Amino acid sequence: MVFFKLQVKVPFAKRAEAVELFNTFIGPVLVMPGLIGAGFYDEVEGDEMVLMEEWRSQKDMERHLCSEEFKNVLAVMDFAEEQPEIHFHTVSSTRGLEWLKQLRLSATR
Repeated sequence: MVFFKLQVKVPFAKRAEAVELFNTFIGPVLVMPGLIGAGFYDEVEGDEMVLMEEWRSQKDMERHLCSEEFKNVLAVMDFAEEQPEIHFHTVSSTRGLEWLKQLRLSATR
């Protein structure tokens, strides 16, 4: 699994255009092969926008990053007041509810 996170500060004058670009972008991305989930977040009282995506494989994410749709994200990044923060996180293992139960049980002993 691979996580992609973009944090970008967009000036007030460009916020409406940035939101429109993200909204146009997110629809086609949600049906891309290999996508597990994606979300776009806009601070109510701030200037930061965050895009988060979760991909099944690095290959799926790389295909997306080179796609025509991703140009909208690059356009938003061009609006940035300062250099955007981009993070790619590769997950080597995933645990679920069973692990949480096991942890809680061992903590009570």
